[in-house]
Amino acid sequence: MREYGAAGAPHRRRPHPLPDANPDLRPAPVFGPPTAYVGSTREDNGRDFVTRMPPEGPFRHIGARRSIDPPTDSIPDAGGPAACRVVSESGTRARSIRMTTIARTNYLSLVCTAALAAVLAAGCSPKRPMPDLETPAQVLTFVEAPPVRDGRPRFRQIFCSLLAGRSEASSQRHPCASLLWRLGDEEKTIGSRSPLPPHDPGLKVYIVPGAFSDCFPGLGAPFQKGVDHLRGLGYQVETIAVEGRSGSEHDAALIAGALARASDPKADRQLLVGYSKGVTDILHFLVAFPESAKQVAAVVSVAGAVNGSPLADEYSGLYEGWLADVLPSRCPPGDKKVLVSLSRRSQMAWLAGHALPRHVAYFSLATFTDRSNMARVLGLTYDRLAQIDPRNDGQLVYSDQVIPGSTLLGFANTDHWDIALPVRQAYPFWGRPASGAHTTEFPKDVLLEALVLYAIEQLQHKGR
Repeated sequence: MREYGAAGAPHRRRPHPLPDANPDLRPAPVFGPPTAYVGSTREDNGRDFVTRMPPEGPFRHIGARRSIDPPTDSIPDAGGPAACRVVSESGTRARSIRMTTIARTNYLSLVCTAALAAVLAAGCSPKRPMPDLETPAQVLTFVEAPPVRDGRPRFRQIFCSLLAGRSEASSQRHPCASLLWRLGDEEKTIGSRSPLPPHDPGLKVYIVPGAFSDCFPGLGAPFQKGVDHLRGLGYQVETIAVEGRSGSEHDAALIAGALARASDPKADRQLLVGYSKGVTDILHFLVAFPESAKQVAAVVSVAGAVNGSPLADEYSGLYEGWLADVLPSRCPPGDKKVLVSLSRRSQMAWLAGHALPRHVAYFSLATFTDRSNMARVLGLTYDRLAQIDPRNDGQLVYSDQVIPGSTLLGFANTDHWDIALPVRQAYPFWGRPASGAHTTEFPKDVLLEALVLYAIEQLQHKGR
């Protein structure tokens, strides 16, 4: 396997905030399924944000005075008042759209987001660069971090073989070459084509969801079809319930408790699959609970917020000052430190100061896509991150998604939600790309099985 050393030039870039393309118009962070947007401007006091727009801003003709009711057959009624509000900088009368239920708040937030997206697309957004596929894969990490190994060719074999074996129709809808990016440094072959590794149902699989997962019941649990498929193959698969708005230290204790309750003295091998912030929670668990971590054989990161996200650093003040108060009541506030754990400066400092257990095998699958394949709602945050690197998934830059010392499995060609959540199915309009060119979902069931099989094969090679 090829190694990417921690001392390489690409690895030493310092974290830095996003540049201000337009300081008067800032999209809010979106770390879970579609929830809310607010236009804002930064005051002189730094990270405090207010919901203001310029007097002649793009929203001066937007803001209906009557309620807009979403289809009641598709959005459940959860109860609770909320509002989406646009206020002019000159102090003109606020226009607000008030709805009587939490579910309608979510719907209205999407309306606000789409309206602003249209404005930005009309002239406020910078020119969008295209992802660079010729530059070798890069990993942003700290000095003296363990090297990253290259496992992309073999994982591609496993994933594509599984995809082809499902059905001819499935492989035609999802050509394998279009689902995994092939960067300029990836080897095209690994010699003779190896057969698929055998399944090992004795390996217990635990899945840890991402931020705000409990705010969207039925949608926030990752890889739902894949979990059912693995269970059909005889695996014990459980999704660990964490608090979506709590920090990683808090959620690490919840992971330890869940594993203790489900522990089987006869089963000493556990595979933890983390999605987004769930990866950060897992890493904190491994360090804080070394005794419980002894049964963990491997960790798989999928679109993991390993280094955090520049969005969390930039918009933490906006979240704490406004967005946190409009989330659904069914979404427990927890310790309210979710964005602290997603902060790039905080998470990278934590990684540099805490060595991960060496007995655990680590694997990382990153995601990025181009603007045309991005969910409408994620397009705004994609554009912001594209000022750092267009190779992002709408929430994370691709080089921030790799665990130090892990095996790099590849780069999935999809956005941050579609890699694990059925957002395109649940939100046929908001969750799909504006271009309409990509309407099918990423084959998450195939992906989860491929991740498990790759981990099994590597553990067998190590005699575990």
